[in-house]
Amino acid sequence: MVNSCDMKKLSVILLVCVFFVGCVPQAPRLSTEEIMDSWLNHHKSKLIKEWGPPHRVTTDGKGGEIYIYESSSTSATTFNNFFGVELDNPITTLNTNTRYRQFYIDRNGKIYYWRSKG
Repeated sequence: MVNSCDMKKLSVILLVCVFFVGCVPQAPRLSTEEIMDSWLNHHKSKLIKEWGPPHRVTTDGKGGEIYIYESSSTSATTFNNFFGVELDNPITTLNTNTRYRQFYIDRNGKIYYWRSKG
């Protein structure tokens, strides 16, 4: 059986643990621009190691390459009424958003520019 003194100690310990967990700093979330900028002047081999092979590769017109990475996400929107009239059969539409990340790589394999869309 647990006495009231032990319960108070346990409560204090639990409260202190909750306090410290709540005070742990969260890692700052980087913007797309910060992430992409961090790749400038890195070699394409490091990019491939971290991101995997690009989905497409094309020329930059200067003897280099453009590595194109794509990612898609799909969301659903359901409509239960149409101009204020309740529908017997709701309509669901799927929306797909594709993001493109392009890395421009010079003939020495260094990333010199990037573009992002989506």
